[in-house]
Amino acid sequence: MDDKPGPRVLKFELFASCVSVDFWMTLSKKKLETFGLDASAKRISGSYTTGNSSTVSSRLDVTYDAFDDEKQHSHTLTYPAEGKLLLFNTIEAFRDCDKQQLADQEGALLWTLITSGEALEHPSMLTNFFLAGYADLKKHVYRYWFLFPAVVYPDALVHESEPLEITKIFSKECVENISDFSHRLSHEQNAFLIHQDDASFELFHLRDLPALLSKTGKITLCVCDGSAQKDNPGWPARNILALYAYYVRSHAQHHRIQLVSLRKRVLNGQTDIDHSIVMDLRVVFTPDQIREIPQTPRTVGWERDEKGRLQPRMVDLSSQMDPQKLAEQAVALNLKLMKWRLVPQLDLTLLHGTKVLLLGSGTLGCNVARCLMGWGMMNLTFVDNARVSYSNPVRQSLFTFDDCIENGLPKSQAAVQAVKRIYPGVNARGVQMNIPMPGHSVPTGMRKEVVETITQLERLIDESHVVFLLMDTRESRWLPTVIAAAKEKGVCAV
Repeated sequence: MDDKPGPRVLKFELFASCVSVDFWMTLSKKKLETFGLDASAKRISGSYTTGNSSTVSSRLDVTYDAFDDEKQHSHTLTYPAEGKLLLFNTIEAFRDCDKQQLADQEGALLWTLITSGEALEHPSMLTNFFLAGYADLKKHVYRYWFLFPAVVYPDALVHESEPLEITKIFSKECVENISDFSHRLSHEQNAFLIHQDDASFELFHLRDLPALLSKTGKITLCVCDGSAQKDNPGWPARNILALYAYYVRSHAQHHRIQLVSLRKRVLNGQTDIDHSIVMDLRVVFTPDQIREIPQTPRTVGWERDEKGRLQPRMVDLSSQMDPQKLAEQAVALNLKLMKWRLVPQLDLTLLHGTKVLLLGSGTLGCNVARCLMGWGMMNLTFVDNARVSYSNPVRQSLFTFDDCIENGLPKSQAAVQAVKRIYPGVNARGVQMNIPMPGHSVPTGMRKEVVETITQLERLIDESHVVFLLMDTRESRWLPTVIAAAKEKGVCAV
């Protein structure tokens, strides 16, 4: 029996997603203010670095600026990865969507980039990602699943020999030339070629591959790689090797390929690539892959969860949020949902900025205030002249038994304290006032006080957009109605 081991198949290190907290905060804001119920895919971006240590997995970072169309990658070690965000409106839609269909759709786009030649011009387009997710904005819990799409093509890539460091394959001068050439390329050019024969060593853009296939000599493929593993290149190399295989399938002399897993780091202020790995590989095709124009291959790349299962991940940010901010966002979400689903023309910004004067803080005043807060009207001024009595709490929803003790709190003051306990973000104040009424005589000694009260009432109405008349008697409503009408303010009599 022949115990000789078979060829060792090349494996790739899948990206590990790394999503910053501020990305989720930006996503929440976008969902509330821009996306609404629109569940179409949105463009986002991430990045990966070639400067990982030997103990860190190849990582793809998505941060707060993922939605920025003008995002720049200025760091020498950082390369862009374009992505899509598909944010579902319900957890059921996220859970039940066909994940393989999503992968196949992204794989078809990759295959088009490869077969059309577009990826030869812009190889970084082959390093992308797809983020499917559901955001529970009330609880600040986010469920998500990353796809790093890769086409399964060719049939296999096998090692011809053990991988070696670049300094054991190329001379110091050649290594410096490779490093300099890589440094001069734009961040969208994460792969390039070396062509060498007995007389020359030349560096080319990836777009020159079809022309180089007709020349004699050896082609080496260089991929800027985020992997830190000696035997396995990172995920960016997978689709670029598929691109290479597609173009060499009818060129048997190039079915053996040298791959440089180019790993950059900064040492003493200089870019260093001496820890890069060189692999001698052989491309293995099925007979059909050589004879025919290949159809779209199968697509893989869904990230596993923390326990190694093919399942979504979850992040709970509620413990990291300010409770008041949590309340504000939860209230905002409820209002947005009402707008999106019931009243699209509702102007929530207008409601939020409306200043309301509540004249009367009894049964009507308490309930109207709660209703206004439910619609996002958070600028409230309570006016009343009474104190909370023991008969009030059972009918007047803002007051409790404690408000009645020791002669009772002024109703306007107790109402302000109550609405702030209900929702700390409310902008509320209370005014103790006896509103002058027609038919009620004013003693000589009280005239100055009455005039001051009328002046104060005018000022309160001036400062408000809407006045609610919530007092018990018609007489007490007469003066505010006259003043508000004269100042062309909206008046609601309840």
